[in-house]
Amino acid sequence: KAMAQAFVLDELLQQVPFSEAEEQPLIKAFLEAQEVRSDGAMAEWLELKRLSFEDLRVLATREARLLQWRQRRYGEAAEHHFLKRKLALDQVIYSLLRVHEQGLAEELHQRLKQGEADFAELSPFSQGTEQHSGGRIGPLPLTAAHEQLASRLRVSRPGQLWEPFQAGDVWVVLRLEQQLPAQLDKAMRSKMMDELFQGWLQELGIHPGRLGINQRHCLV
Repeated sequence: KAMAQAFVLDELLQQVPFSEAEEQPLIKAFLEAQEVRSDGAMAEWLELKRLSFEDLRVLATREARLLQWRQRRYGEAAEHHFLKRKLALDQVIYSLLRVHEQGLAEELHQRLKQGEADFAELSPFSQGTEQHSGGRIGPLPLTAAHEQLASRLRVSRPGQLWEPFQAGDVWVVLRLEQQLPAQLDKAMRSKMMDELFQGWLQELGIHPGRLGINQRHCLV
């Protein structure tokens, strides 16, 4: 299995040739991370690690080559993957009170509705962790919320206060504070490409960490 993993990595790297001008700053940065800052120190370091300069070149450029390969392979597919995942990526901030008695839930709801108190003031009545955050939860993905909450938050307008409802063994008072829809910016595009790449590796039965991804010095 280890040989198969090494073969996959080698095949990927060969598909992304770098020029000497592209490799030099990567090698320099890699060596500086190892506190190697001169040609003499490099020779000693290579001897100590029992590596050739070719080994160093591969180690220093591996992550950059993999990133470039990933861009070529999944750059165009990133948007489609994002649209498939968007519901799970959208986030919300909401205020929440959870109590065991329906009557108390209705009383708290009425005080909020009439403006007599806010969630922060009423949060000591709550039974969950929101008791320590002024009743506020998030930002969190919609999918992280209980289905009874998520179904309401999905169709809420910011500021909308829901009538008390039962979720599991508690009564809930809920208000959506803010919607944070996911955007396909540079960071998100990179995340989508990474998910596609890691999914492909898992289909091959290879754990991403075994290829040294984001672990540039794992062989050193």
